[in-house]
Formats: sequence, C-alpha cells, structure tokens
Amino acid sequence: MGRVVFALAAILATLTPAHAAPDQTYVWHGALQSGDEATSGNHHFQLRLFAQPSGGSTLTPTPLSFLNVPVDAKGRFMLDLVWDELPLPMTGGWLEISLRPSSGGSYSVLSPRQHIGHVPYARHAPTAGFAVSVPNASIGSAQVNYNQVQLRVANSCAASQAMYQILANSAALCRGYGSIGALSGTGGPGLLTQHDLANPGRWDVWLTAGSIGGQHLAANAVTTPKFKAAAVTTAKLANNTVGAAAIDATQVQRRIAGFCTSAGRHRAIAVVAEDGTVTCAVDHMGGINGNQVLAGADEGESGFIGSGGHDNIARTGDFVGGGRDNEARDLILSEPDYSFIGGGQGNKARAASVMGGRNNTAARYGAVPGGMSNCTGARESFAAGYRAKVRSSEYSSGVAPCPGVASGDDRRTFIWADSQTADFVSNGEQQFLVRAAGGIHFGTTSTVSLSSGRFISTSTGAYLSTGGTWTNASSRAWKTPFQPIDSGAILDALRALPMSTWEYIASPGEGRHLGPMAEDFAAAFGVGESTSISTTDASGVALAAIQGLAARSVEGFEALRAKLTAENAALAGEIAELEAMLDALEDTPTQP
Repeated sequence: MGRVVFALAAILATLTPAHAAPDQTYVWHGALQSGDEATSGNHHFQLRLFAQPSGGSTLTPTPLSFLNVPVDAKGRFMLDLVWDELPLPMTGGWLEISLRPSSGGSYSVLSPRQHIGHVPYARHAPTAGFAVSVPNASIGSAQVNYNQVQLRVANSCAASQAMYQILANSAALCRGYGSIGALSGTGGPGLLTQHDLANPGRWDVWLTAGSIGGQHLAANAVTTPKFKAAAVTTAKLANNTVGAAAIDATQVQRRIAGFCTSAGRHRAIAVVAEDGTVTCAVDHMGGINGNQVLAGADEGESGFIGSGGHDNIARTGDFVGGGRDNEARDLILSEPDYSFIGGGQGNKARAASVMGGRNNTAARYGAVPGGMSNCTGARESFAAGYRAKVRSSEYSSGVAPCPGVASGDDRRTFIWADSQTADFVSNGEQQFLVRAAGGIHFGTTSTVSLSSGRFISTSTGAYLSTGGTWTNASSRAWKTPFQPIDSGAILDALRALPMSTWEYIASPGEGRHLGPMAEDFAAAFGVGESTSISTTDASGVALAAIQGLAARSVEGFEALRAKLTAENAALAGEIAELEAMLDALEDTPTQP
C-alpha cells in the first residue's frame, strides 16, 4: 500500500429540528497518498473507535463499513461517521482505519490511529436553552396537555372498594363490591350474591355452605358444566354422598383400583375401564397396529416396539424401532437376548442386530446393516449387500437361522455381496469375503479407479486382472533414483545363489516351493528385505542375469569366430603350398 497520510479537515455535528433527537453525524475529510503521489479510485473503508492511541479494546465492536468510497485524483475523500450513540470519552477518542482497493486484496490497518475530539457546543440542541431556563415547580395543571401528560393521582379507595377509572384530571373513581367472607360468615344456607369483579354491573350467585346435602341430588344430576372450577370441595358434599350410581361415566372416572406389578417385574397400565379396572402390558407398544409380544407378558419385560405394524418381540431388552413384519427374538437362548431391529420389513434379529433393509436375518451377536435377503447365522459375523449368507450349525426346533443354506460354523466372518441373483455363502470361519462383479478397489486416496479388465485395483498402480494375473506398478514416473548395474556380476551372483525346495511352516498342506532364501537374496543383490523377496526384484534379477548371459555368449561367439577365421586362413595357406608342390611334381619329367 505504501505510506498513507490522512488529514483531518473538519468534525461537524449537524442539528435536527425541534422535538427530535440530534443527528450524530461526523463528517470526516481526508487525503490518501501512496508514497509521494495521491492515490485515486474506489476504496473500501472500515473504522473502529478506541479510547487510547494504541492497544486496548475497541469501543465499537461492529466497525463502520464504507464500500466503494470515491477517491479523486488528488486522493481526497469524505466519510459520514454515524453512530447511534457515539461512545466518545471525555478526553476524545482514536479512530483505527482499515482500507483496501475495491478491486480486491486484503484490508490494511493504517498506523497511527487518528485522534477525534469534542467540539464545544457542537451537540447542543436548539431547544436546550428553554429547558435550562424553566424554574423549579413552575409547571402546574394549567401548563399540562391532558392528551399527553397525566396529572398526579392523589386520592385512594376504601378497603372495601377498588378503582375502576382514572379521569384526565387525576380523580380516581371507586366502586364497592362487598366482602365474600363477611357475607358467607353471617348468612345461613341459601343463595349468596356479589358483584362480578371482572364485569362491573353484573352479579354472581351461588349456594352457601350446607345448602345442598346428599338427598338433594339425583343420580347423574351433577356433571362438569354445572359447577365452576373448584366450586365443589369436601366442605360442600358430605362424605360418601356421591357414589357409583351418581357418576356420569362419560365425564367422571370411577376410582382406579388396579396396579401392574408382578414378581418384581414392572409393567405399565395400558387401559383403564369405566369401572376403574386396569389392563396391564409390558413397557412397549404391543397391541398397536398389530404389534405384539410373542411370549408371555413377563418374558417381554423392558422390550420396546416404537411404531410400524405387525412387529414382534419376545424377550427382555428386545427392540424394534419401526417398519413392518419385523421380529426380535432368539429361538435358541433361554436368557435375555437384547435383539435389535431398527426398521425395514420382514427382518429377524435373534440376539443380534439388524439396522434395516428387507428380509434380513442376524443371529448370535452378529449384525446386518441393511440390504436385502442377507443372513448371518454364526456368532459375531457380519453380512451386507444382497443375498450374503454366513453358515451356522446352531438350530432350534429344526429352524435354521439362514434357511436354504447348508450347515456350518463360520463364526466371525465378514461377507458382502453385490446384486447378482444368487446366494453368496461362506465356507469357513473368520473369512473376509466380497463378491463384486464391478471390481474391487483398495487405495489411500479418495479417487476410485476401476478400469476394464481389472478385478482388484489399487491406488498404487498395481492390480489383479480379471484373468488372474498380478501386475506390478512399474512406470518410470514412479521411480527414482536410477543406478546402472553390472549384468555380468549379477549373473555370477545368481550362479552362486543357493537354491532349494521347501514348504511353509504355517501352511504344511500347501505343497513344496522352489527358490532362494530372502537372506541370501538380499546379501547377493542388495535389494529387498531379509525376510521377503518381491516379485519385481526376482524378475529383475532374472532379466539382468539373462542380459549378462547374452553378453557373454556374444563375446564367446566373437572370440570363437576370430579363432576359426585365423585357423581357416592358416589351413588355406598350407593347402596352397601343398597344391604348389603337387604342381611341381607333375611338371618334373619322368625317367625312362
């Protein structure tokens, strides 16, 4: 932003017309410079007021904001500072100014803060002189406008009276209503009358104590419309005056005599009949919309059915939140099972949990989060998706937790199945099973990448093809730094590497394998770990050794060819000499 200079031109407090609050507007003129040049263009301003030139808390938590304030070519601008109540200290205040160009950027706080002080008489109202000049006690009834000011109320009402109107001249009008206590205390049985306190001019009439005895009322003669609230108390009717014959059963409830506890089990009153008898139920919503407890009421104590219809529970702690045709009970255990079904339709929980979905079954502390036609019958297992099944060997009365699935004890198994229309069934305990026709992805990022032909994809670039081939990540872009190798040395090290066949201790039935030990492999080639050999390193060593062998084969071939060439040349010379000798012999004359 550079150096910014503000010049205070004037601080003015404008005055408003009489009978109105003064306008607290302070006009701020300033000049904005950057370096030695004036700054122009629209700017955003924010101003806060402080009691000191630095530090401290602002007196105006909400700043005054000015958007797109014009700044002319000479850097001049003007702001109208308006606070509803300017909290300016007696010694004046300090303005902290922040600004930025309207085109963008962040606010810069200018330093130092700018001082703002009081101007004598700047906020003195035009009518203040009149208020100051009025002497004490000079305003009386003659000066009062009755439409705006109330004269002082001086009179009061007697103890048996109350004010019902105050006139403009301050006179209070009183009216007597009598005393209920005095009338009822002196009068005998009969009618009692009194002014209606809420409606002046009207009278209330009622019977005094002892006016009506039990012989005066016929059966059902008294109903709620006949008496005001709290009109009838024990003092009005003799003991045992109102019996069952005198009660209107549609308005008055006979005494409730039943209760709902049995053998230490707590149940709730479900129905109260007109004759006072009760019908008890366990603390659930059984009986509503076809919901019910399958076993005896005590068996389902502390169970709960929230809503829905035709939902069932059986034992202590069973819960069905809603849905339809759900059933929370254990067919095997005799103790409380605490089965849970969140909702859905046709779900069954047997000492287990089903969150929702449709036609799901969970048993023996297992869980089904949702989906459809899933079943976990073995202990502590999990099934989700569509038609995922965990086998169980625990039956009760010939009923299998997962109908149509062969027996097995596949406990602590996790299984998830896609939408294929066939059961996906476990075949052993503690398995992690996934059926996914669209492929499987494992990764450390939030991006899923499943290309055609890949069954298992990873965020590392390695994958398993749908044909069963594992492919390692090997792009040049993913590798660094590069160092050359001596393929001949690798060939020599490979020739010296101990090789053997062996079996894994943890998997004796897997069969024998052939290969080196990780310790020897790492020592010979300087790659990998002392406990494992990666397929990348093994194939790299093999390829490097092939290169070394090929290089040596070429060298040997070239040497052999040079040797044979030399030997051929020597033989050719010898043959030439022999041919010359033969020619010479043929040219020699023979003796007769």
